[in-house]
Amino acid sequence: PWLDGGRTAGRVPPRGAAAPALMVLVPQPEAGDGDTLLAGPQGRLLAAMLAAMGVAEDRAYIASVLPRHTPHADWEVAAQAGLGEVLRRH
Repeated sequence: PWLDGGRTAGRVPPRGAAAPALMVLVPQPEAGDGDTLLAGPQGRLLAAMLAAMGVAEDRAYIASVLPRHTPHADWEVAAQAGLGEVLRRH
């Protein structure tokens, strides 16, 4: 509940394998993401990169540092709020 000021609306959850071959960590969801992280152009780029590396998308774990698209995010405040602990959990 302390993450993101307790707000839950608009959060985009991570996706992928529980025991991944690769973890991909991005700063934040894309602006148009709804229920699926990286559902837009950045996601298509990531899919192409995974294919080029020979990693099936279902063998990758994809997560974002911020729980929602946040233009001009204050990274220092996020770090002070304990976001690093959330990342360690991933």
